Amino acid sequence: MISSKKGMIWYYIILPMFALAIIAFVIFQLGNKPETYPGQIHLNILKVHDYSKGIEIYLESAAQRAAAEALPELAKNGGFDSNSECTDYLGYQVWTESCTPKLKSSYEEYFNGKMLKIVKHPDDKKFIQFDNTFSIYPELEGGYYKLALKNKELAAGSDKPIRIKMYPKAYAKFNEPESDIQARLGIYSFRPNIKITTPFDYSSFSEIESGIEEIRKSENSIQASEKIKQLNSDNLKWTVNACTPTTAPEQFYDIVEHIQKCMRAQDNEGLISCRCDLVTPESLKLLDGYSIELETVEINGNRRIKAELVYSGEVIRREMIDGDAQLALPTEDRFELEILAEQQKVTVLNQLSQKTSFFRYKNSENNLIAFIDDDHRNGLYDQFSECKPEITKFRMCITAGATNFKIAVELPDSSENPIS
Repeated sequence: MISSKKGMIWYYIILPMFALAIIAFVIFQLGNKPETYPGQIHLNILKVHDYSKGIEIYLESAAQRAAAEALPELAKNGGFDSNSECTDYLGYQVWTESCTPKLKSSYEEYFNGKMLKIVKHPDDKKFIQFDNTFSIYPELEGGYYKLALKNKELAAGSDKPIRIKMYPKAYAKFNEPESDIQARLGIYSFRPNIKITTPFDYSSFSEIESGIEEIRKSENSIQASEKIKQLNSDNLKWTVNACTPTTAPEQFYDIVEHIQKCMRAQDNEGLISCRCDLVTPESLKLLDGYSIELETVEINGNRRIKAELVYSGEVIRREMIDGDAQLALPTEDRFELEILAEQQKVTVLNQLSQKTSFFRYKNSENNLIAFIDDDHRNGLYDQFSECKPEITKFRMCITAGATNFKIAVELPDSSENPIS
């Protein structure tokens, strides 16, 4: 971090000395070349120096854009870099004991990827003529930028210098032949040193990492929810739920997770009667034209529920939900426990029907997940409490400013593998 003493020495003492050494080296090189008029060498160095400042301003502008564009990609991928091989849970990358990202390192990778795409200077590898006696040939090859982050400050230093070749006349070649090397006056070389201020507070990175470390000490999602109340701050807002969906697949994953959570709901004796809501009326707009179909299947002797998001007859997403419960529907246009009947398949949502609520009913004789149309909900349904399962793998939404980090957490020593 810049806040360290060594970092301060680097940025405010060593770098200026390094820049002076470069200028001295260029002067030494040019000192061996004849001058057309007195002071020509020094004047040319000043021209190149001023030109290099324009390049630095250009790179700072590019860095502002790269910093802004890298952040949502980092958040979308749960803090992992693009090459992560960690597991995925309903569209969210999972933080586990053996697979935990470093947010700063991942952000640095996204930042550099953006810089490679953004930095396209029009003068790169072209001869630029200042006058009849002096021209330059900039080589603006992209290096890798190491980042130092402090609050809203970003500093970036490249591992590759920018080289500006200098010539005593105007050249119209793009490839310098060996014969031109002797005619070259010298090379002005410098490493970009970028400093910018951003709207995002990078201290959020360490807060997220330490917060999740604390959450992963919980035994289940209920304990995690209690810890999250203490983690909320001016910088970060935490929820043990997915971020608000913006696409049909994201809404499908939300529904699948709701079903999985209610499958895990039980009391101390393994029995349960509780109610759940799949979606809010507002979010149904995301599913216009789609249907969600559930089917009870047997896999290796274990009963599971296959969930599919279907559009125009094509399966867009498919998830397998673990659990022994059997699908069920009311046999009449009302909700009563006695008229719940087992079903092999259930269409939760289509153009004709919207079952936005369901009921977890488990006793010594039944083990059902019953899906109910809104029109069939009644006072009996509302009498039951909301399902509150104790699960050890769940998705979270962490809001930092205008950025939502989509992160899934798997608690240590968890044998649970609810969805694959």
